[in-house]
Amino acid sequence: MTRGVTVEMITTLRLVISGVVLLGVAYLTSRDQLMAVLKNKKALLGIFLFAMLGLVLNQIAYLQAIYYTNAGTATVLQYLCP
Repeated sequence: MTRGVTVEMITTLRLVISGVVLLGVAYLTSRDQLMAVLKNKKALLGIFLFAMLGLVLNQIAYLQAIYYTNAGTATVLQYLCP
């Protein structure tokens, strides 16, 4: 983070790359179930809300904690869920 890469950029890259990989694996292993979920608007809304309110905020908070302290302290804080 001291080299000009922001917390937001790292979070975005981590989540987008992992999402693409997981969608690829899901497509290769259980294509029918993946397509059923993608056609269900209620399920997509739930997934979107979980991704934005759960995963993104969690990752940003974790990386911000690393930025201001260190990885050990950030991990302890994340698992304590203050």
